[in-house]
Amino acid sequence: MRKTEISHPLQGIDRREILAWIWLLAATAAATKATQLTYGFVRASRAARQPTSFNAGTVADLPSPGDAPRAFPDGRFWLTQTQEGVAALDGVCTHLDCLLGWDEQAHEFACPCHGSRFDASGRYLTGPAPRSMDRFAVKIVNPEGAVVASTDFAAGVQAAPLAGADVDSSASLHIIVDITLEATGAPVA
Repeated sequence: MRKTEISHPLQGIDRREILAWIWLLAATAAATKATQLTYGFVRASRAARQPTSFNAGTVADLPSPGDAPRAFPDGRFWLTQTQEGVAALDGVCTHLDCLLGWDEQAHEFACPCHGSRFDASGRYLTGPAPRSMDRFAVKIVNPEGAVVASTDFAAGVQAAPLAGADVDSSASLHIIVDITLEATGAPVA
């Protein structure tokens, strides 16, 4: 009978060399995790310094119902006037967070990434998006700072109604958009 020798895969490597490799891998993993945590902290602190409330102009500056919405790139939202009132629509697609653009010819919002489309009031029309556009809280304030009209997402009010506002003094009424208060759009049926 013949004796065959079975070789071990770690033959020729001593215990110190194996421990050195284990320590190197552990140190690399720790450095990677520390880098991720540091990046997250820096990114969050940078985001915290950005404004969360925007003065979007006066009621007189609003686009008329049926007109193209007004873009606010600093806040990544669109201001529009719907049948219900003034709405601030989140400028990010509800599918995969691409920035939406306004298609002037079709008179609707269009996602350049995957083709989702929304009407001028933010309602879902077509594409892979799971719901209508999200909305931010809107307040209409008079020169003294008193709130004349506002959204109330808890009560189902998705736009600040202009019916209660004094339209004659629309040049002095300001629109304030708070991007920290957000309501998700209606799901696609």
